[in-house]
Amino acid sequence: MLKLKLLGFLIASFLVFCESALVDTLVKCSIKDDECMKTFYQSLIKKLGDNGAPEIGINKIEPMKLKDSTVSILGVLNITLIEGEVEGITSCKITHHRVEDSLKKVSLRILCDRFVIRGHYIMEGTGALFKGAGIENDIHGKGNGKIVIDKIEVHLEIPLRLVKHDDGDIYFKPQIEEATYDFNVLGKATFDADNIMIGEKNASEDLLKFMNENWKLLLQTFGKTFFDKAIDFVHIFTNKFFENIPVKKFILEDLSSYVN
Repeated sequence: MLKLKLLGFLIASFLVFCESALVDTLVKCSIKDDECMKTFYQSLIKKLGDNGAPEIGINKIEPMKLKDSTVSILGVLNITLIEGEVEGITSCKITHHRVEDSLKKVSLRILCDRFVIRGHYIMEGTGALFKGAGIENDIHGKGNGKIVIDKIEVHLEIPLRLVKHDDGDIYFKPQIEEATYDFNVLGKATFDADNIMIGEKNASEDLLKFMNENWKLLLQTFGKTFFDKAIDFVHIFTNKFFENIPVKKFILEDLSSYVN
């Protein structure tokens, strides 16, 4: 019994230390100081990228590990990343931050140098997306794939709520599911994969040539599908962080009058 109590005490002490270690690294800002808030988010990206925050359930996000993640493109092509990763999150810079006076919405502009998505994939669907390459038969494949996107700018508008938890503290509750965004690739996208089959023919070389020559058109066609998936992951991370860290740990003002 004594050993169990000691073990419980050690675990509790470790969790308190971990939370304290995370909180102690946070930049504390006025909610109206956009430059400081940019620094806050930038430092948060760096910390979560390098170490994560395991005490609140966030693994390190550089690289971000993906498993059994499926994207359906226009209902005609399904791609599943069985196991893979995304690199480049810590290359992202917050270039704009603005919170409405009512604290009901935050606007962010983010510039990322390069995203690399790689891993083992399964693909199946029709050739409807690639009619420009003369492909009409069904497409399927299973192998290794990679997408590199250089210089991408994302503009996010995220509705906000402030809520009071049972502990009496106030917490941000970003409404990521209601967020709107647009993106612009300032560089280019490059695709690579093996074992892409059209019927019984390995068409990887021909199809990749078409995709890399027409990357801009392809991203205009189905790029939003990939970014919708990325927003899902943003939702997970932001919820875990803001549900566990009260605003008093990183905001100078008393925001109790904004609770809704």
